[in-house]
Amino acid sequence: MALATIVIGGHALSGFAFAANSPQADNAAAWPASWTAYTLAGGGAIADPDSDVNPANVDIASNGGAAQSVFAATDGTSVFFRLRLRGNPVDAGKGGFDNAFWLVHVASASDGVVRAVAGLNGKLVSTDFVYVSNTPGSAVTEVYTTPFDNLGGVDSRGARGLTDGSGQHFVDFQVPIAQLVAVSGGGLSSSTPVKFFFGSSSANNLATINKDFMAGTAVSFDGLAVWTLAGGPAPDPTPTPTPSEDPSPEPSEDPTPTPSDDPTPTPSEDPTPEPSADPTP
Repeated sequence: MALATIVIGGHALSGFAFAANSPQADNAAAWPASWTAYTLAGGGAIADPDSDVNPANVDIASNGGAAQSVFAATDGTSVFFRLRLRGNPVDAGKGGFDNAFWLVHVASASDGVVRAVAGLNGKLVSTDFVYVSNTPGSAVTEVYTTPFDNLGGVDSRGARGLTDGSGQHFVDFQVPIAQLVAVSGGGLSSSTPVKFFFGSSSANNLATINKDFMAGTAVSFDGLAVWTLAGGPAPDPTPTPTPSEDPSPEPSEDPTPTPSDDPTPTPSEDPTPEPSADPTP
């Protein structure tokens, strides 16, 4: 952080200005020693097909379906995102990254509504940056900018590109959880159950995915794993219906009428009239 002089009303005041490569004075955290694959709700892999979009640096990949495509991690203060790509995202001659951006939509798990966006913008020709954005992309906050370094008293090493060891590449970026919470406008907290959707783009709007989707051809949070920003993988907050008791009606007693005693009518006394007294005189 560099010392600056500000002139107000003709008086020079000394103070500190934020380092140019960390506009919000955030300090990037150490990269995680291990990453957790971001999966489907049941633990199934998300493996986006190779070569479904071009150029290669925006193609989310899976080594021919054999490897997981997207990952996340958290240290309780920062949240980290990783995408596997078919091509190299790094271009030092174009601000650090190569003419695209990579992003993650963060939705509340309870309703699937996007509350914030985190990303790495590599579209600029001189200075690329890690950012957070509101859902429409109308409010973008630059968090770390190139050159990503730890000079000037603030660590801005918030993004990197590296090989995956199998001929493909990773792009990693991180954002402070507090910045995501702030840009959500109250829609998120560090403990809100959330779901992630990763993508790549070349759109003008930094909240829009228009190149590759981690799964399918549109953003959808159906069937994805639940996390919290500070805690990592979490239970799904959507209640699972408890099966009710057997709704089939209890059978009533046997509706067949119980036969009464022998239904044959009992013969009445002999109906033949008693002969009257002899009418013969």
